[in-house]
Amino acid sequence: MKNAVIFDLDNTLYDQEEFIISAAKEISNFLKKKYGVASYKLLMEIFNSKTPMYPHTFDDLVKKLGLKVNIDKLVKIFHSHKGRMKMYKNTKPVLKKLRKYFTLYLVTDGNVAMQRNKVKILGLEDFFDKIIYARKYGESYEKPSNKLYRNLVKNENIDIKKSFFVADNPHIDFIKIKELGIKTIRIRRGIYRRFFLDESHEADYCVEDIQDCVKHILIKNF
Repeated sequence: MKNAVIFDLDNTLYDQEEFIISAAKEISNFLKKKYGVASYKLLMEIFNSKTPMYPHTFDDLVKKLGLKVNIDKLVKIFHSHKGRMKMYKNTKPVLKKLRKYFTLYLVTDGNVAMQRNKVKILGLEDFFDKIIYARKYGESYEKPSNKLYRNLVKNENIDIKKSFFVADNPHIDFIKIKELGIKTIRIRRGIYRRFFLDESHEADYCVEDIQDCVKHILIKNF
């Protein structure tokens, strides 16, 4: 059986806020050019107050601006955005080290084209044995559901007692994954770093830096 480490992408391996700021600038430039309105500050206020999980960001934006805009156009700009992103410090050496002992998986939710762009820009292809885009199988396979992870454990012959799931968002990332028996690690950084929820939603371990994951993972297995 395989000893595996399964990683989330957004805010786990890079700062999603960098992407959002860059995408918000592209969207605000579009609105400024087409409608002559300033929107960047308002758009960032919505992102920051509602978090990226909120599904009506652009609906709220155009409503507050008093515009009649095709929301799908704004969504398309956001999903196709190719902004500057970089992995968090220490991420590359940690992934290289873990891959010596574990099979590494990257599982990410969200629009497939957008997430593929992020993976390509960040140069993550060479660090993982398999990259999985949950939305390909339908939204019901995205977190908080553990359906995809159940299938992954079964199809990849993963030893749940010697495997880990690493992510950042206590709202959706851990509550169902823990039901599978996989140990979970929360890296407390990025957009959701300020949130602390009840025990059922939190991970088994909480760390401040990806380097600290190595200590928990290697100590538990060797």
